[in-house]
Amino acid sequence: VQAVGSCLLSHGSQSLRSLQQRLEDSLPRNQVSKSLLVLVNQGVVTVDTKKIPAEYSIEWNMVHYRIYYSEFVLHVSESYGEMGASIIEAFCKHHRLTQASLITLAKAYYANKEAQSAEQKEIDTEFKKCFRKLVKSRYIRRADTLQMNYAKDVHVPRKRKIGMQPVVPVVQGKRKKTVIGFPKPIALSHVEIINEHTFYISNDDDDESFWQLYHHKFMCEFRSKCIQSYVHTRTGDEVCASVASTLLSRVPISGNVIRPSMSIVQINERLPKRMRTSFQEMQEKLRSMRRLGLFANDSVPGMGDDEKVVTDFKIDVEGVLQQIQFEHARALVQTRYGDVGARMFVLLRKHKRLVETQVAEMAICAKKEARELLHKMMRAGFTQVLHVPRDAARRPNRMMYFWTVNFTEVCKILVDMYYFSWCNLAERCLHEGGKIKPVHIKIGQGITLTVEEKGTLEKWDLANKKLRDSMIKIGGLIRLFRDFE
Repeated sequence: VQAVGSCLLSHGSQSLRSLQQRLEDSLPRNQVSKSLLVLVNQGVVTVDTKKIPAEYSIEWNMVHYRIYYSEFVLHVSESYGEMGASIIEAFCKHHRLTQASLITLAKAYYANKEAQSAEQKEIDTEFKKCFRKLVKSRYIRRADTLQMNYAKDVHVPRKRKIGMQPVVPVVQGKRKKTVIGFPKPIALSHVEIINEHTFYISNDDDDESFWQLYHHKFMCEFRSKCIQSYVHTRTGDEVCASVASTLLSRVPISGNVIRPSMSIVQINERLPKRMRTSFQEMQEKLRSMRRLGLFANDSVPGMGDDEKVVTDFKIDVEGVLQQIQFEHARALVQTRYGDVGARMFVLLRKHKRLVETQVAEMAICAKKEARELLHKMMRAGFTQVLHVPRDAARRPNRMMYFWTVNFTEVCKILVDMYYFSWCNLAERCLHEGGKIKPVHIKIGQGITLTVEEKGTLEKWDLANKKLRDSMIKIGGLIRLFRDFE
């Protein structure tokens, strides 16, 4: 399996025949096809059936989402306990599963964590209930396979289109042609990019439909947590953070759809009872949040500059995420290049284009120091130089050199840097795990450990926990700069 995946990574999309030819020296032909089936079932490889012969290629998003699988399990365990965590863990390891095989695997993971005191039937019933709750909460959806059992009078497109509006199958009569209908935009509801039948659960125990994780739901939850934490940091008020959480609960999971707004009365009604305040106090808190740029400017059609005109509010998700991204980038620049470098970075982002003399004056530093810092930041990719000719001759001595910050490129550089850091930590975890493997084998066989082995095991547990925590933090930064929409 590793050899087939490495070949696809090195040479791009290929047909089965070309893969077999490339790997004929190391693998037999039937083993190549079996390895491809494993990779396709895991969601790591996709098949393009439009081309003849069909071509196989790496699904980069599915490979990327595996960075967050440990966080998926922790997130679900907070609300659904160990049973929910066992179900998500089974999906993380096997990607696509039927309900029967899922419950079998989840029970095996659950048995390692909890002592089973109840009867087998009761445990099966509890797992089925937990599975239905996860589907209802949209953490799990039907897999994109041919085993999806739809109604006979409903036509479902082979390839789901994701765009401005969801594709919803339209039920037609027997003599009418089957047409795919596009519904009108819904203004004040939770709009999904996948139709409702994707989350349909059959009451038949012998249902062989395949299920998989709905990654957009997890990204939406993590995004809401990130914005809520940022609002609490900026305002220092739990009520403002709760207001942000209330407004974000109405934001769709994905897709370019109309985002709903809420009035002050609606916000106050949806808050927890201990956080509800009077109309005037809530109005002041919302005004302070608006001054920080947390609300969208188009909250009310035709809204003026006067704050009293604002009656409906909605979180500016893109704007707030850009603020968080810029704060992280500024903190990194400050760590590398000091306070003067951070001031330059902020000034160039704010004023777009500045010459070297202007940068030195506004950053309150010497011209020589400013030049050195600007060139260091340019080599790292944090700043850029624009060459503007003064005349048609384009001579170097007749050029104007403007310094600027291309924040889109800065985000790409940061994502690459965080990827390398995460991979290095993962390699270190594997290396340390290989060292401690003989001790784990002894524990599995019931052999008593020596004093030295116990000390080694304790050190490994502590180091492994720190490495895993660091990987989770870096994974959060990768999500911030890559996945949040």
